Amino acid sequence: MKKFLALSVLVLGALLVAACNVGGGSSSSAPSNVKVVAGDGGVTISWTMEPGVEYWVFSAAASSISTSNWTTLPQAKVIRNAVSPQIITGLTNGTTYSFTVNGRKDGGPGGDGSPSIAAVPRLSGLAWAPGVPLASNNLKALGFIALAYPGLFVTVGEGGTAFASPDAITWTTVSSGVTTELNGVAYGGGKFAAVGAGGVAVNSIDAIDWTTIASGTTNDLNAIAIGNSGLVAVGANGTIIRSPDGGTSWATQTSGTTNHLYGVSFVNFQYIAVGAGGTLLTSADGATWTAVTTPTVETLKSVAYSAVNLLYVAVGTAGAMISSTDAVTWTAIPPVTVNQLNSISVGNQFTVVGDNGTIVTSTDGVTWQIVASGTTSHLNAVLFGLLGYAAVGEGGVNLSSF
Repeated sequence: MKKFLALSVLVLGALLVAACNVGGGSSSSAPSNVKVVAGDGGVTISWTMEPGVEYWVFSAAASSISTSNWTTLPQAKVIRNAVSPQIITGLTNGTTYSFTVNGRKDGGPGGDGSPSIAAVPRLSGLAWAPGVPLASNNLKALGFIALAYPGLFVTVGEGGTAFASPDAITWTTVSSGVTTELNGVAYGGGKFAAVGAGGVAVNSIDAIDWTTIASGTTNDLNAIAIGNSGLVAVGANGTIIRSPDGGTSWATQTSGTTNHLYGVSFVNFQYIAVGAGGTLLTSADGATWTAVTTPTVETLKSVAYSAVNLLYVAVGTAGAMISSTDAVTWTAIPPVTVNQLNSISVGNQFTVVGDNGTIVTSTDGVTWQIVASGTTSHLNAVLFGLLGYAAVGEGGVNLSSF
């Protein structure tokens, strides 16, 4: 079998090379300014693109690679019609990978590859870099879309503040069209949608031009998530609204509670909403909700699920943390901090942020550690993108971990 697989890779390489020589085109010189930046489970490759050149990116789990030997290396792959910056995911943290890029014109043969560059993906969430404060207003939530490289983060907050970034490092101010506090943002149905105080709701196709939408409620909306039945937003007095079309139209749902709801996620094929007094609701479709008993009376602010650990974790005030394997029976996790925990996200590990710059991580949901954030500002939201985390909070504070 190993010989067969090796032969298959060699044949594939030969076919690709042969394909390059069809069409009468020409080769292109190796691209310049090639850079490889490692992230969590992947890398970002960038280079200077020239008009009319088709680029191929070659990679393998090896210390060095070339366009002539790549088929002989483990985990050899090629990305055709690559565009800078190109993100490669699905890599193993702690493993050395190497990369080279070449080009061709009009279907011609590939030219020389760029000098081999090696990189080692690593676990994110352990080391954080501060960004330039984005505003004096508090930033309340984060959303992300990965449909196009390199992806796009959006953050919203007080006064209708909104910013967008491809990398959680360089942010651009965008106008949300409202001056009301925005508490949640998510991408779904082909649009970004944001919700906030007084039932305000806005959406945008490109995160630049936003449209105000009637939400059908005047209650504060605190969080929003996208799932298989569309967008679901939750808020004060047990408010739940649902939109099947990217936040263009909303319908009120019966939650069965009057407790304030502060967080909602779509995880493991179900919506989970959390809120005051340990409130936790589950729903398969965002319309019919079931109350679940939890072992805490603290306010729960956020919930996430790890497909690696097959574990749900919810966090909240006074450092409250609870976990479950089935979203039905929940167990208290011994707290590691007394600070309020505001948001949880999962990449290759659980990462939680909270008041006074608190960041807590865990690879298994059982053993937790406090991580230095470099700030004492309250952190209100954390979100894993393609290769790492972004976190935002009061006074425009923003952090990244890749």
